[in-house]
Amino acid sequence: MIIRRGEAGPEERFAVPADKEIHGLAWDDLTVAWYVLVTDDDGMWLGRIDCEGLHPVTRGAYITLSDLRAGGGRLYFGSIASGRDEVHCYDLVERREFRISTSKYGSFDPAPAGGGRVLLTIYDRLGYRVTEQAADSLPTVVEPARLPLNLVNPPRRRWEVVNLDTVRFSRADSVAQSASFRRKRYAKVPNLVNVHSWMPLAFNPFAAVDEHVIDVNLGVTLLSQNLLSNTEAYLSYGWNGSEGSLFNLGVRYTGLGVQFDLDASYGGNQLFYSLASYDPETGNPVYQSRPAPDKYYSVGLTATLPIYMQRGYHTRQLSVWTGWNYSNGMVADMDKIEWVDGGIHNIQRVGFRKGLHKLAVGVGFADQVRMAHRDLAPRWGYSLSASYTCDPVNPNFSDLISFYGTAYLPGMARYHSLQLAATFQTSIGGYKFPSGYAPLSYKSTQLIPRGFSSSEIVSNDYTAARINYQLPLCYPEGGIGSVLYIKRIRLSAGGDYAQFRRPGAYGMEWRRIWSAGGD
Repeated sequence: MIIRRGEAGPEERFAVPADKEIHGLAWDDLTVAWYVLVTDDDGMWLGRIDCEGLHPVTRGAYITLSDLRAGGGRLYFGSIASGRDEVHCYDLVERREFRISTSKYGSFDPAPAGGGRVLLTIYDRLGYRVTEQAADSLPTVVEPARLPLNLVNPPRRRWEVVNLDTVRFSRADSVAQSASFRRKRYAKVPNLVNVHSWMPLAFNPFAAVDEHVIDVNLGVTLLSQNLLSNTEAYLSYGWNGSEGSLFNLGVRYTGLGVQFDLDASYGGNQLFYSLASYDPETGNPVYQSRPAPDKYYSVGLTATLPIYMQRGYHTRQLSVWTGWNYSNGMVADMDKIEWVDGGIHNIQRVGFRKGLHKLAVGVGFADQVRMAHRDLAPRWGYSLSASYTCDPVNPNFSDLISFYGTAYLPGMARYHSLQLAATFQTSIGGYKFPSGYAPLSYKSTQLIPRGFSSSEIVSNDYTAARINYQLPLCYPEGGIGSVLYIKRIRLSAGGDYAQFRRPGAYGMEWRRIWSAGGD
């Protein structure tokens, strides 16, 4: 049922047959009638609708029609009859169809502009543009056809294979073949691994794509993606002068409603969470003595429930996640501490406990507009997240509360992007008296000024901000086949600022750090 309500005149109701769908409604002032696009078993066709019913204007064809407009005795619409999206018009007086556009990539959404002119949207290498042209410019008569011109699909050739529709296979045939062909069970887990490429560098491709974090070492990286694209993985080996050999593994599985992320690392320097104090006489810091470090290793698993809310070109996502991680970090043995006169009396004799558990829960929300092909980041968008981290095994270790937000804004030119980000995180428990327990806390790696590491910050009222501007330099879109492909080259520049409170000789003191640069 089509219902029309206007400012003047009675309400109009047009009945639509049950076996037909209506797409678009347009009013022609010359013929004083309503016209529609119709879809049924015969394909798509133009029709006129009134109180007496639906009347065909053209014959049905398996050709997509769209964006119907009318005016001056003509119907304007999009059609793929020529094999591409082009603008067509149907002359209601001459009862003939014409194609009025010839474009390389396509033309869409025509609208009569009066005076024999028509507005339409074209697409070329620069993107979408609105243009105006004469409605009668270079018209090409379109002969009726049931199918569009085939410009995309390759020629169909008959394959020299058996038509399974003509094959009859019974249980007796299966039993007879079992003697010649051994029954083999399909193994699901091995088929999740499909190494398709490698790189002569060691890096984390997940962080490089999702967060634009590129941490490269000498080495090699193997990339894997199964045929269903629900399992992605990488395995890397790297080496640097300060940490030696580094092995990293990352796996993502999205085959269920919940996304699972597995990560494992081995190599580098073992982390120490040791105590700190100050000499009451000299005021100099006194640190807990450490044994020789072993190789560092860790393993973690995160489960994320993503909830997508699509609305036009807006994509909204609500994510709830929880994760667990274990590493061989050395944590000061709190049970052996002796306090005398407000200081740790036996700090050099306090030992360590091996093993650090990290249990984290969090929630995040993101909203962004759809990106164009050449965009480096969303033109408009933001994301907010909050997380809570604790050690369920060691109650003396501080919990961490973290808040993070980022916003994407358009830059000064097309495809440029401005990013603003801020975070606040603080520990609960580790900064209460006595202050010597302060180092026993987690340190979030989120929004640390570039050039600094997590070992140089303290998660006590840690506040950080970042401004980043990025722009494309060129789009090579080429390379060496099966070896190297360069899609685009970008320039990014910005600055970071952070401040936090840390224990000092005369109580808690503020430290401020900043950095600026680009890549």
